[in-house]
Amino acid sequence: MTMNAVILDISPQTLTVRNLANNETVIVNFRNTRRFTIGDRIRITYSGIATMSIPPQITASNIQLISSAPITPPNRPNRPTPPFQPFPPFPINPPIFPQQREIRAFVLSRENNFLIVRNNANGQILRVDTRDARFFCPGRAAIIRHNGIMPGLPPRVIATEVLPIC
Repeated sequence: MTMNAVILDISPQTLTVRNLANNETVIVNFRNTRRFTIGDRIRITYSGIATMSIPPQITASNIQLISSAPITPPNRPNRPTPPFQPFPPFPINPPIFPQQREIRAFVLSRENNFLIVRNNANGQILRVDTRDARFFCPGRAAIIRHNGIMPGLPPRVIATEVLPIC
């Protein structure tokens, strides 16, 4: 079988061509591709067997040069290039301060630098890290102000302030 085509791309062992009969892109395996240039019109002789891949591939037994006339690229509208505009500087946002939260809790136990408490709102057991732990006795209520609960077992908060409830 023969195929008339235009060369679109050249690799050491393959040519990517456009079949002039049906405008289909085909990859042609051939030993000597160095003698061709992009845009050449060629006649490919092959066995008629093509792969089912996209694009299909064939193995050429012979390739003849029909004409060396390059194909002119299709007309593309000229788009003006916009003038250079640098990105605006990044806005300087004020620093984000964590929102202060408050827990009313019952002190279950005490160590040197943390308390184990039960949250009065939901019964959750928490570890509260604070420098003032030695001033709180188990069995007493406290207000714990903190910046957020960290995951763990038990969940942990770093207290910004712990106040006894009298």
